[in-house]
Amino acid sequence: MTCRYRLTLSQLHSRSPKSLLADSIQTLMQTLGSTGDEDVVRSFFRKQVLHIDRLLETVYTTFQAAVNATGPGADLTAWVLEANRIFLLAIRAASQLRLHETETYQVDKLHPMAELWTASDGIIGDLDSLYGATQRLIKDRTRTYGSAVDEPPPAHPSAAAVASGAVAAQKDQALLKHQMAHLAAALCDNMEDKLRTSAT
Repeated sequence: MTCRYRLTLSQLHSRSPKSLLADSIQTLMQTLGSTGDEDVVRSFFRKQVLHIDRLLETVYTTFQAAVNATGPGADLTAWVLEANRIFLLAIRAASQLRLHETETYQVDKLHPMAELWTASDGIIGDLDSLYGATQRLIKDRTRTYGSAVDEPPPAHPSAAAVASGAVAAQKDQALLKHQMAHLAAALCDNMEDKLRTSAT
């Protein structure tokens, strides 16, 4: 995906997967010229939430920069899980809000008057890329850990299994598969919305 909002690598300062959202918000707020508040994250959700599409684009760009900066063979599980989590939460929240507004204001979902931000080329492209990255990671993890990683984690794991990291690897693998299914569903929904808008 080509970033519509040019960001230099020095502007992308994500320290870890856990700070991906906060770092992306800080980067976007600097781009918007809104950095005066102490709590930048809270300020974004109070004053700039209309830029959620730009935030997701910044999240994806930051994620890509972080992945590209890792060495060959590095474990990208935490980065992919976090990027997927952020996108899926935002898309799910937008869907729930749209459903509420459809019921409240009797909006015709089958004949939308304007393109939804979730159906933009940028968001669809990012979702597609995350789906592909998740699929590749699942396959890489199966090669690395063996087929046991694809088995469901045991309800009562042994201390040895926990200590070896096998249970954590199985939980991560199950979560990646779960996220991949939801990314596919979001892609289908957003493509349908895009086609409906094109048809009106």
